[in-house]
Amino acid sequence: MEEMGIATVTLNPAKDRTVFVHGLKVGEVNRAQSDHVGAAGKGINVASFLGDYGHRDVTALGIMGEEDLSFFMESLRKRGVRGCFTVVPGRVRENIKVSDLLTHAVTDINLPGLNWRPWMLGSIEDAIRGCGASVVVLSGSLPPGCPKDTWAHLTRFAKDLGKRVIVDTSGEPLRLALEARPHGIKPNLKELSEVLSLKEGPGEILEAAVELREAGISVGALSLGAEGALFFSKDETLLARPPKVEALTTVGAGDAMVAAMALGMAGGMTLRETASLGAAFAICAITKLDPPRVEPHRAMELARRIKISEVGA
Repeated sequence: MEEMGIATVTLNPAKDRTVFVHGLKVGEVNRAQSDHVGAAGKGINVASFLGDYGHRDVTALGIMGEEDLSFFMESLRKRGVRGCFTVVPGRVRENIKVSDLLTHAVTDINLPGLNWRPWMLGSIEDAIRGCGASVVVLSGSLPPGCPKDTWAHLTRFAKDLGKRVIVDTSGEPLRLALEARPHGIKPNLKELSEVLSLKEGPGEILEAAVELREAGISVGALSLGAEGALFFSKDETLLARPPKVEALTTVGAGDAMVAAMALGMAGGMTLRETASLGAAFAICAITKLDPPRVEPHRAMELARRIKISEVGA
């Protein structure tokens, strides 16, 4: 299968610090067992997973604080990913995740990011124009001061350049981005329910797939947590159910799925192939902390164990 270029855009990068404790006691002193710090932000994660898998035409674009540039560039370099950032003074935000080894619950504390400046949009446009990628992934939250329609604007911009666009965000930025008709999306069900004002009930998932398909979305994945994910295209809807595994972290599971979607879009995979690989990538991400987190042989072995069933939608 021919490899084609993929670019990711991260406007609100972060350092993810996961702290492991055994039995979190709120309001008391807790002794950590260990911690782990990694370069993150949803687009950074997507690019990193693609690099882990061995895709060698991946570029990470976006905004970066100059104090953290070398940390991020080295992290990406080790995974075979090019970094091409708009560098601004300061440092990126830090996301703190407290992982309770006793209950397996993860508590997230996300700090605000670098402040957005209007001139940054033109710099990101130049980077997308010059990256040479056929697929562009726009993902993550927007930094403080960034207009809510920025992902929508960049979706239209990239589409006008002939690129295929995948969007993964939430809230008002997601609603506006859907109006720009990206080729692919990957929200979780809660995020999508809020945007589409879906009713609760067993038909909610299928209703979401139908509504998105009718809106012109070519391919989508709706994360269902431990239950797997619903994948849909213009022609079919599939439920991907992964085998049960013990998760070490929840960090990056959705981003790993987006990475597989981008591979599928760039390489002309069928929806069934994309769904199997997407679920396998997600399992790899939640069961390994240190890179490479998505190893090719393990991902392919897991993909063969994913149960795929057709859903009437």
